[in-house]
Amino acid sequence: MPAVPAGLEEFYSQDVDWRACDEESECAEVSAPLDYENPGNGKTVTLALVRYKAQGTPIGTLFVNPGGPGASGIDYADSIAISWDEKILRNFDIVGWDPRGVGQSSAVDCLTDAELDEAISAWSDYLTDEGLEESEREAKEIADKCQANSGELLPYIGTPSTARDLDMLRHLVGDPRLYYYGASYGTAIGATYADLFPQNTGRLVLDGAVDLSVPTAEADYLQVLGFERAARKYVEQCKENCPLTGSDDEKMRQIQTFLDSLDKDPLPTSEPERPLTKTLAVYGVILPLYISEYDFLSTALEQAMKQHDGSMLLYLADMYNERNDDGTYNDNSSEAFWAINCADYLPTSSERARENGQRLENESLAFGAALSGTDICEAWPYHPDSDPKVPEAKGAAPILVVGTENDPATPYEWAQSLASQLESGHLLTWEGGEGHVAFTRGSKCIDTTIEDFLLTGEIFEGDKTCK
Repeated sequence: MPAVPAGLEEFYSQDVDWRACDEESECAEVSAPLDYENPGNGKTVTLALVRYKAQGTPIGTLFVNPGGPGASGIDYADSIAISWDEKILRNFDIVGWDPRGVGQSSAVDCLTDAELDEAISAWSDYLTDEGLEESEREAKEIADKCQANSGELLPYIGTPSTARDLDMLRHLVGDPRLYYYGASYGTAIGATYADLFPQNTGRLVLDGAVDLSVPTAEADYLQVLGFERAARKYVEQCKENCPLTGSDDEKMRQIQTFLDSLDKDPLPTSEPERPLTKTLAVYGVILPLYISEYDFLSTALEQAMKQHDGSMLLYLADMYNERNDDGTYNDNSSEAFWAINCADYLPTSSERARENGQRLENESLAFGAALSGTDICEAWPYHPDSDPKVPEAKGAAPILVVGTENDPATPYEWAQSLASQLESGHLLTWEGGEGHVAFTRGSKCIDTTIEDFLLTGEIFEGDKTCK
């Protein structure tokens, strides 16, 4: 086993009390230092885990993370246990954990459910002086409540701390090297891990890669253009029973015109107290783009644009935001998303945000500035000293970076960039692929390549493309 980092012996040697969660899974909680720079100060966080034991003799433990930041790794492991191919489930124990700040682990708590409803549905036109002032006021209110409820935790939930937690978890399950599948933001955790612990890196798959070299403002801009490309893929196939008409460009503009109309005139829904606002409609539109479920989007737009009923788009928005019918939320993913990003990145000024918005008004036919906005981190009570370090992972074992050509949330260019930054990075491209991330999305070539790498460690020379 690799050497235990100095000062962390008590954490790396703790007993893990696995107990039955249900008939198929085991659960546990472990402790990690709140502050890795001062681990002996007695302050700790709790990390919650779930494990699905291998159906055969395990190669080791495959840790999994779905991204976000703020999504639950426990929920992700639960879904993997019923959806991934037997070849992986037979040969690995699958462990998902809620990173610090998230879900069942020591979690960020900012708002009540009612306050979160208000925050998620609000729209302020930050390109106007009045809207900018309102947006900044709303951000300050959220940040103040996060500080009041979770202030001690906020400086210590950034990705480097999560990567250090992951190394401790690797040691606690008895693996000398890390096996890992990370999706979306989960690739940032994996890349950061490989940079901090290259000698402990085993078989890492980073699918739907995040490029840590891109500052927040530029990342937001590029992500909108990713959703713009996904919207164009949608309108290109939107033919029969399509709520949009005309050329592809005209169809794109009709989406933006509809979204803009909700700024001052929200649509009624089946919930009288919850009209469809512009922000909620945006969430409702982008969820089907994430998973390339275009029929859902057509049905929802038909209902909203032709029948003046926003119920289905509201339903999709609630799915995106993990909101239940009774007004509760399944998790704290929205609050954790704010907090982890603000712990990782320097804030974007309102002036820069408005510049981005103006660029997008000119360049995005479907969304304009609706997918961008002011940065809540500008009002946040904690800021890091710098943006994340660009990972190199010198001396690490081969790392498989996967990019989907038409990924709406993590543009393909980010996968290209991350693969080139990592000394041992190999790029696997899903040419023509649509939706967010590639594994188990329908490409036998992609799935087989990833499975073979996880099972054997063998990887192609250079880069590889699956059509």
